[in-house]
Amino acid sequence: MALAILPALTFAQGAGGQIKRPVKKQQSSSQRTQTKKTAQPAKKSPANMQTTSQAVNNSQGIKQFFPVWGITLNETTMSQAKAMGHNLVVDVFSSNSNKIRTHGFSFYDWDKNGYINGMSNELGEDYDFPDEWKSKGFSLDNSYDRWIQVFKELGFSVSVKKLPLEEINLQIEATSLDKTLSFVLSFSIRENGDIVLFTFSARALTSKN
Repeated sequence: MALAILPALTFAQGAGGQIKRPVKKQQSSSQRTQTKKTAQPAKKSPANMQTTSQAVNNSQGIKQFFPVWGITLNETTMSQAKAMGHNLVVDVFSSNSNKIRTHGFSFYDWDKNGYINGMSNELGEDYDFPDEWKSKGFSLDNSYDRWIQVFKELGFSVSVKKLPLEEINLQIEATSLDKTLSFVLSFSIRENGDIVLFTFSARALTSKN
């Protein structure tokens, strides 16, 4: 899976492992508590276990997180996104000649089949996650450990890697149960021990035929 290495974000981590953004306020403890509650799956009786398992599988992945701003991975074409009013620009730093830029994110057609199947944060610009994702626990104020907790609460499998790179030292990869969607978050460990969010990306793991 290709992951563009992009310049570092201007985030600073505060006490207790919380990543702070100068232009954003941290969530209050009551807001974080509410987020955890809404992310918890409802308990079902044993008689409904098979139905519940199927429902969880069907709700994971691309349909759980998309569309955002009218774009759905593996369903929306580059031309359709452009017709929605999103900006189509030339990306000289990628193997793809074009990308859609909107709300501080870049959307790509990595398979070059006309369909958008990946996205990443557009570094150098202020951005935030879609409201639909915030309700699931996504926040730029999340600590490294909180990100792992959020993905596990959503039913994603999570792998953590330590990378021997100069700027990217830690990486979280979260994969949906149905293996249709992957999130990759890269972090940089500063000399003072702060863990800073470096890059964020999402990609469809299946190709549109």
